Amino acid sequence: MILVLCPNPSVDTQIHVDQLEPGRIHASRSTTPWPGGKGVHVALAARELGAEVELAGFWAGPTGAWIRQECERRGVSTHGPELEGWTRRCVTYLESDGRETEVRETGASLGRSSMKEWNEVLDPLLKRASLVCVSGSWPAGTPAQPYQWLSDRCRDLSIPLWVDASGVWLEAAVETGPYGLHVNRDEVNELLGDSLSAGEAARKLVLSCEVAAVTDGADGLWLAHHDQLVHGRCSVDTVISTVGCGDCLTGGLLAAQAENRSLSDQVRHSVAAGSANCLSGELGLIQRADVERLLPTVELTDHRRP
Repeated sequence: MILVLCPNPSVDTQIHVDQLEPGRIHASRSTTPWPGGKGVHVALAARELGAEVELAGFWAGPTGAWIRQECERRGVSTHGPELEGWTRRCVTYLESDGRETEVRETGASLGRSSMKEWNEVLDPLLKRASLVCVSGSWPAGTPAQPYQWLSDRCRDLSIPLWVDASGVWLEAAVETGPYGLHVNRDEVNELLGDSLSAGEAARKLVLSCEVAAVTDGADGLWLAHHDQLVHGRCSVDTVISTVGCGDCLTGGLLAAQAENRSLSDQVRHSVAAGSANCLSGELGLIQRADVERLLPTVELTDHRRP
């Protein structure tokens, strides 16, 4: 079982308007909510690809209950403490010319006992997991180092722990030495205080973990493991939305790794999953048929050191 942790889930709401102008009242042409938060996207992508997946998060109010309901409906069991308030919304205003404006709510905050409850919920789940991924930001009130207990517990149980994070959360994750890290090129360069290519960044980041995945937008994925470095990219004719592409790529990576595929195959399945998200009008949700159709088109390059 793959256990995905989403500390800060959200209702991703897409509002279509003709043109967004500050200070004016707008009538929407349509409004659609999707279950969101990086970890939610990861879990649903891996499940769509056939993996057994369970999801843990912090949930609050009607919005949190709705996300859980949608995940359960799609075959992903959910767990985690209930917080006071409401789980946040991330609202994207999509104009007729394709321009997007996003507003992210703060959402519910952790209480004094929230992390203790979180660890108590996770412990029995970890004992059943073969792979763990914690993805995205953390709610307000989270202690400065939220990964240490999880990292130590995964190490005790010999379970690979993946982290997908940015900013202060990425810095905190690196301190604990996780098995795998997934970041984009800008995030890793901010962490390293450098301006490296994605491939160079992957080689440097793998010094802090066992496997490093660095994405670079349309240029695809660089996956580093020891002296191996594999690059994969895939072109799609139509891009409906790029929201959640990196998360779906992570879901593809976890599903491939759970099947003990080779590093090259992990790259192929990851890139196909991330690219398939571009073809979907559902934010952060992919279709397995799209992934399977794209798999043969993924271009791989092995940059193994001699």
